[in-house]
Amino acid sequence: MRPLPEDFCLQHPEILNAVGRTHPTKQTIPSLMAEAGYTSFVSRRALVTPILLILTGAGIAVAIVATRPGGFVPGAFVLEQTLPLEREDGPVRVAFVPGNRSVIYEAQRRPITIFDLATGTKHELFSDLSYGNFALSADGASAAIMMPGSGRATTDLRIYDLASGKVRKTLPDQRGGEPMTWSPDGQRIVFAVMWMLFILDLERGNTQNLPISDNHGDWTTSLAFSPDGRLLGVGTQYGEVSLWRTDSWTLVQKFNLGSSPNPRLGPNAMCHVTFSPDGSLFAAGGGSSWGTTDLPNSTVYSGALRVWRTSDHTVALSMDTGRPVVSLSFSPDGATLAYHSWGQVQIVDLGTGREICHLEARTGWNPSVEFGRDGRLLTLDERGGIRIWKRAS
Repeated sequence: MRPLPEDFCLQHPEILNAVGRTHPTKQTIPSLMAEAGYTSFVSRRALVTPILLILTGAGIAVAIVATRPGGFVPGAFVLEQTLPLEREDGPVRVAFVPGNRSVIYEAQRRPITIFDLATGTKHELFSDLSYGNFALSADGASAAIMMPGSGRATTDLRIYDLASGKVRKTLPDQRGGEPMTWSPDGQRIVFAVMWMLFILDLERGNTQNLPISDNHGDWTTSLAFSPDGRLLGVGTQYGEVSLWRTDSWTLVQKFNLGSSPNPRLGPNAMCHVTFSPDGSLFAAGGGSSWGTTDLPNSTVYSGALRVWRTSDHTVALSMDTGRPVVSLSFSPDGATLAYHSWGQVQIVDLGTGREICHLEARTGWNPSVEFGRDGRLLTLDERGGIRIWKRAS
């Protein structure tokens, strides 16, 4: 029933006659109408006030939902498990072990360790300290780890069987190697020593220089094989990213993460690269910072995330992240991309470019974010430990 206006009594004197009143006020109108048998009276003020309150409350609710850090749209992640680490562990990188309910992590002052997710037990692969660099085979059965060699300033590459924890093979004098990546067929490992790239044949045990020096002269910061092994992605210190054919080691395409408009920052450097699980997308992220200890809160940052299609090298996603991107990983279905940007992990829907949620992850200079094959997400928090996230129901 439509509410009646406040001047309804004045427009209808029969109401006044019915109750014997000639000079009603706004305060007496409701009672007059009730006495006259009108029950649908609602004053304009009484109607407008709750509407305004409802609209105001709805606006506040929308604002709260829009600014919540996580879980505000379908597909958000919730914390499933935390694996505590001691402060002296100094973790710098962690990864899922494919096919197993465990993770592997490297530390600054401890041997590389396997952490069983089901039991929460730790198992050190060896008793000696390593250089803290490892690469996992595609099947998750083995780990390649750089170790100090027998001679001065030498390095050995040891292949460990993760099930038994025993050394399967030792390849001496590999000149260091960080970063490094294992080919999907398990037969080759590519590693970098500053700007030089080397390929190691695991069956024959021989190492060769990759013949790409004519088109690559920057310090290498990240390496990744495509899932089919036909492409190698290379990220460099000064913002240049490149794709190479692995059968001929010829350059396919060069990309650039661009520069910050702030002249103090320069290029979005220290690039990190990865491929989507089906190989159709290639992603890179990086950034830079500038600050001085003379002025408080004077540090300024820049960051960029780019995703290209490997078929035609066109841009599928381009984002200015505001802070350096230091780790990134595609979900198993290739629909989302998680990236670590100094203090939090962002998860982006690649179809819409919209942020799904972000998770706190307080780390140092070498944080990790990685999707497992079952869709769970792994992050590293130097104060909270290793965190395993799952999609919210």
